[in-house]
Amino acid sequence: MLSYTLFVFTNKGQTMKILLWAILIIFLIGLLVVTGVFKMIF
Repeated sequence: MLSYTLFVFTNKGQTMKILLWAILIIFLIGLLVVTGVFKMIF
């Protein structure tokens, strides 16, 4: 039972890490796109 709970928790942690990385990458790409657009306009 304990090992199963531990497995679920580590699995959740892994998913959270992946989600955080995905958000970070999307944010960075969005930032690059926005700055690129601003440079093109001005």
